[in-house]
Amino acid sequence: MSTATYELNKRLDRRDITLMPNRAVVTAALLEEEAVVLDSALSTGQSRRVLGHPYFGVNSWIRVMPEVGTEVLTLDRGDAVGDTIVAYLANSMVRRHQDGRTEKLLIRVLNQGEIELMSSGRAYIFLGAGGDLELRGGMIRTDLLQTEQEHVSVSPTYVRKLHLAQPASLEFQERFGIVKRPDQKLINAFQKYVRRTPSATTTANAATEAASAFASGGPALAPPQDFAFEYGRWLCGSDRLPLCSLQEGHVYDETGKEKTQSSTSKALRYERILVDYQGSTNLNLQVDQELNVNYTNSSQYPREFKFDLGSLVTLDLTANQQKFTITKTGNLNYGTSWTITSPKLSLKSSDVGFGDSPTIAAILGTTLVNSVLTPLVSALQIFFQLYGTDQVIKNISPQTVASGAAANAVLTAVSAQIQSCLSKQVKLTG
Repeated sequence: MSTATYELNKRLDRRDITLMPNRAVVTAALLEEEAVVLDSALSTGQSRRVLGHPYFGVNSWIRVMPEVGTEVLTLDRGDAVGDTIVAYLANSMVRRHQDGRTEKLLIRVLNQGEIELMSSGRAYIFLGAGGDLELRGGMIRTDLLQTEQEHVSVSPTYVRKLHLAQPASLEFQERFGIVKRPDQKLINAFQKYVRRTPSATTTANAATEAASAFASGGPALAPPQDFAFEYGRWLCGSDRLPLCSLQEGHVYDETGKEKTQSSTSKALRYERILVDYQGSTNLNLQVDQELNVNYTNSSQYPREFKFDLGSLVTLDLTANQQKFTITKTGNLNYGTSWTITSPKLSLKSSDVGFGDSPTIAAILGTTLVNSVLTPLVSALQIFFQLYGTDQVIKNISPQTVASGAAANAVLTAVSAQIQSCLSKQVKLTG
């Protein structure tokens, strides 16, 4: 080969190299300019290049800002001086797939037709070939699984708000999960998790884990923390007057203070509130952590509470004690019979009646026995005793004296039975 031919081939090789893609590495990102600084393999120094987004249209786009260290391919443009980014290199996919299998990295082996998007903050979208859609925001995830026919969502707290909801108040929203409440110093800007004193079980488990970590020579574990959990919803009208609310689990108010039951002052597990049309009267059902129940209607106006189980339903109530307080009248109507069984039964009233339209006054047995019958029979006994022993009467009419003795015997028997006339179970007041 002649020297001229060799030089020609050398120049052609250099020209071919400049026409082929060139490898470069991103060393800096110019955020405001949508550009990056590249360190090219075949040129000295660094160069600024405008980003070539995956797609950028007039009113729609798919944009990405490369991280420092991203490997790209550049190529000379035919309509301008300089090169442009035409592709991104993925030379580390085998290692990353291995990290994905060991859960060190959220990445998967893609099947044909599948698409995966991931940001540096672990915001993740996967579009599967089977119709599955997976969305993740760090540890928060939502999966629409066509293959499993499931909609799965995982999050410490779920919140749904209407357009009228405000950050500083509990209204127009539904919350489920760990309790968060507005920060009382910056109520319109931040929210804080509500923490509770760890339970005995949590403390015992933490102690066991700490002992295990110490035995294995690991670092000291942080003290345990127990969070409050809730399901709640709060609805208001367009005038922002409350309509109703429901809270279950650990019940806290807007300031993050635990609410207690009105009667027992124990921490609540359930609270249901309904508000009347005036926005001033509450119907409140509360159950505290010991399962004490309190049902309160604070209305100052006549209202109705009707409980209809139906004519064929058997009502069976079992309790330790009962107390009814009715301020006006009451009526118990049993179509067949009514049986009360109790070791002790007391009726306390200024007017008690038994039977249909009762008007006849009842007799006070103790008063009748002690104040009337016993003195009367005793006096008659004394009279007939004296009458039967009188000698003058006996001489005149022995038959009369015998009759007096017989009457005395009868009165003696009657006197012995007077106290047995008093009931040992039914009692009256004077």
